[in-house]
Amino acid sequence: SKLPVWMRLLFKFLAYGAVMLFLKYSQQKKARSDNIEDEEGQMPKKRKKMAVRTFTAGNGAEVYVVKNFLPQDVATKWRDAMSDEWRKQMDDKNTEEELSPSPSWTYATNNDGSFNKDFNRKYRSLDNISNRNKTARQMYQSGMFSYAKWELDRSHSLFTDIEETFVSDEIRNRVQRIINKYAGKEGSNQQVVLEDEFSDQLADLFITHYWTGDFLSAHNGGSLGTWAFVLSLMEGPDDDDDDNQQQWEQDFGGILRFTCPTKPGMSDLSYGGFRWCETVRPSFNTAVFFRSRPHGPHHEVLPVSWRAEEEGFHRFAVTGWYMDPKDIMSDYDRAILKKARGMDTDTAEDEF
Repeated sequence: SKLPVWMRLLFKFLAYGAVMLFLKYSQQKKARSDNIEDEEGQMPKKRKKMAVRTFTAGNGAEVYVVKNFLPQDVATKWRDAMSDEWRKQMDDKNTEEELSPSPSWTYATNNDGSFNKDFNRKYRSLDNISNRNKTARQMYQSGMFSYAKWELDRSHSLFTDIEETFVSDEIRNRVQRIINKYAGKEGSNQQVVLEDEFSDQLADLFITHYWTGDFLSAHNGGSLGTWAFVLSLMEGPDDDDDDNQQQWEQDFGGILRFTCPTKPGMSDLSYGGFRWCETVRPSFNTAVFFRSRPHGPHHEVLPVSWRAEEEGFHRFAVTGWYMDPKDIMSDYDRAILKKARGMDTDTAEDEF
């Protein structure tokens, strides 16, 4: 026999109440969990949700821009370590104290102070900085490939930490999932399906600080690695801004920009020079990925203005290349890669 109407309504009311109590309890439990202090008495930082945008650049290459790529605490730790080493080195310089015998930051250019036909070779040192910077700018204005920037010494413990993180299964798989999920979203006619895992060895990696006047001229990195990545770890003037919402202004320079879309294999160099369509401003914990071999999009970093330093902003970043095991480098490309890493041509090199 059917239950009376009042009894059925009572059961529904009790069931609804039980569900609401469960949801409220779950929310309170989560809130308590979020508010548990860590061992140092600091509130733990929540993992921010990643946001991905894509666009098509020169040679039909698809570019993936990933906001909040790393856990917040990891990105902050890396950025703060870079900043601490930079400030320490600048403080020693400004007080006319002798620099450490092995300073953390060295100046990197592709010239030794004079015009160099072998513009793929990297020079890292604190010698002749002014003249090397001047020569770099002259090469830039002449339309030659050129750069001037600061790089953290490879022997620094942070370098090892970052390298181990990027070759870890977790990060390599994350990058591949992002690429496979978002490939073709912008109508790119470049077929991108990553069936094989990236090699667990990077073709190259360097940690950079683009200071006032530093830049990287247009290039496509076709001999450096299969997939290029750049992790932006911008520092702003407000160290207490946990959300890192501080904005790098357009007139600060230091913008990473890409050439306009062309068909795969078609040059993105047009009459009168490159056509630039997409830009990525320095920000905190934003990663950029794109395929650079065999024909990647031309891209460049515009010269950093003095205004960035004046406003308390610093353009820290990590740049590297993953290798696809099926991408076999020629001897010619290996030689270029060796020079680009700043290694002597007679030095034994890792195999990729």
